[in-house]
Amino acid sequence: MSRYPVFDRSRIELRQLRERGHDLLADDVWPLQREFIPFAHPEFPELVAAIAAARTAGRPVVLMMGAHPIKLGLSRFLVDLIQRRIVTHLATNGAGMIHDFELALGDGTSENVPKWIQRGQFCLW
Repeated sequence: MSRYPVFDRSRIELRQLRERGHDLLADDVWPLQREFIPFAHPEFPELVAAIAAARTAGRPVVLMMGAHPIKLGLSRFLVDLIQRRIVTHLATNGAGMIHDFELALGDGTSENVPKWIQRGQFCLW
């Protein structure tokens, strides 16, 4: 017997995804051909050089990331990196896979966390 109360799963109320709404609509995912926004970080050129050296040597490049690149509409850029064989493996967490799946359904992704936590409905779609 656990010292913690047993969670009553019968009280979970699953709802249809379309009822939730989305912070990012599928149509809002960034296109590959968009205005160039320079990225400046002192270590970025070193990263690019290391990736280029690895691929030139036939070595894999594994991109490990959280869900935010997908949640923020950058999916096409990730796919482009894979198709051009710059990135050979992509690893993400469960939230990354959920956002990708929801976008693949065609409507959108990303729920309003404070709103749905307050209502006890977060991630129950």
